[in-house]
Amino acid sequence: MAVQHGAYDVVLMDVQMPVMDGIAATECIRNLPGPQRHVPIIAMTANVLPEHVGRLKAAGMDDHIGKPFQKQALLDALLKWGSREADAGGQGSGGPKPLELRRPTGFERVVRA
Repeated sequence: MAVQHGAYDVVLMDVQMPVMDGIAATECIRNLPGPQRHVPIIAMTANVLPEHVGRLKAAGMDDHIGKPFQKQALLDALLKWGSREADAGGQGSGGPKPLELRRPTGFERVVRA
C-alpha cells in the first residue's frame, strides 16, 4: 500500500476496487502506525445514499464524492481536506496552505480564497 511508503496530503479512495475494496483499504490505513494513518481519505463512489455514506464514514473515510463527480466537487473536497496541515493528532490547522495538483503536463497551484 503506497501510504505505508510515503507521505500524502489526501487519498482519493475508489470504493469498488478488485482485490481489496476501498473500505478494507481505509481500515488498513487507519491501522497503520504513525502519522500516515491520519491522512484524509475521500471516498469516490456512485453509492451516495445516506446509509452508504454512513458505512464509508464508519470505516474511517473523512468525506465522499459521488460518481460521476463534478470537477468543482472534487476541487472543493481537495481544498477542504488537502489544505490542512496535520498535527500529531491528525487534526488539521485549517490554515491556508497551497495545494499542488500534479498533472501529466506540469503543475497547477490552487489556493483557498
